[in-house]
Amino acid sequence: MGAERTQEEVRGYFSALSSAHQCMKLIRMRRFDPSILLRAGCAHCRHAFTLIELLLAVGIVGSLSAITISAVNPFRQLGQGRDAQRQHTARQFERAMFQHLIDNTVYPGDRTIPSGAASAIQICRAMQTDFNCVNIDGIAPQYIACIPYDGHETNRRYTGYRIYLDTGRVQVRPIYLGSGSLVGGCEAPPSPIAYWKLDESGMNDVFRDSSGLGHHATPTGGFAPPHGPSARIPSVRFRDPASRYFDGTNDYATLSTTTILNLNRQFSFTAWAWIESPLTEDKEMFMRSNNSGSNELNFAIEDTGVLAVHVDGTRYESATVVPRDRWVHLAGVRNGSNVYVYIDGVLNATRYAGSRSTNFEACTTMFFAADVDSTCTTPVDNHWRGWLDEVRIYNVALTGSSIALLAGGNP
Repeated sequence: MGAERTQEEVRGYFSALSSAHQCMKLIRMRRFDPSILLRAGCAHCRHAFTLIELLLAVGIVGSLSAITISAVNPFRQLGQGRDAQRQHTARQFERAMFQHLIDNTVYPGDRTIPSGAASAIQICRAMQTDFNCVNIDGIAPQYIACIPYDGHETNRRYTGYRIYLDTGRVQVRPIYLGSGSLVGGCEAPPSPIAYWKLDESGMNDVFRDSSGLGHHATPTGGFAPPHGPSARIPSVRFRDPASRYFDGTNDYATLSTTTILNLNRQFSFTAWAWIESPLTEDKEMFMRSNNSGSNELNFAIEDTGVLAVHVDGTRYESATVVPRDRWVHLAGVRNGSNVYVYIDGVLNATRYAGSRSTNFEACTTMFFAADVDSTCTTPVDNHWRGWLDEVRIYNVALTGSSIALLAGGNP
């Protein structure tokens, strides 16, 4: 088949050709004269690519490059994953707050949550308080395991999440969407090793330990109406159906243990208390002695009206008397060589305890709302007179912020 082929024959070849590459292959095989092809309108059978072909090629290469770059760009992928995690964390906050509202009829927090996105305020990190954030530690660990924070937040008091109310429903928004993949963390507020809510309705019901560690206390003495369960409760931001009234004569409880209150240089006691007048002698909230009845470790109101923490028989007192005939939040903390005494969430006194340490010897009984003077268990006296509620013991030293949160009525 030579150069003499007609244009019609050439067009027949075109019908069989599917690409410019096939045209060029025929030319290289010298199957026919390229000039005939050009005259026949074979614009595809030139030695060079057309503009359209070049544009198509560039487009295809560009698309493939974009796909390749996206596939091999781990930082972009990590950033997208981190943003998804931020959104998930915000939803966790919202669900935990809503569940707390269902169970307790109020939201937790050391201040009122503002209404409207324009007034949104940061959520504080665990155990932190600040004028520009709201602490919601009360949701942990019951409704959320710990309080998350974003790694891009530079202020150590803030989480990097804002909170507000929209028609009464909590909304939480991440601040650092699109800010990369720097991972934050999650902090759990300290949990008590014993927590007596004193919500029992029965006159001689066991005082249940809500810490989950099983440190229940057994009522002893003559609880009888109007003593025992009481509807008089402090102002708190959680469900608190009752407190417990003690008559100052023979109402108390005991707890036998070899672990609880084996406390020495790190501990915290907190309680809501109503001290009923008159105050004629020491009134104990809880106490554990040694073999001779010494106050190895106790938390009490002295007959002078001050709050005292006893360590190894030595008392460390508040600087001022505790208000009586009203609810007051009391706390005693030991952190190494110092003892800190708080009244209504405010540091009242710092006392030096040095290296003094507890030695309970053979005594394993703790007394609730009373103490002993001669042995591990007798004689029982100094009974509490008034109301107690939300009594907690920790084996860590709580911070001032944590004490303030509890005194503010947070769980």
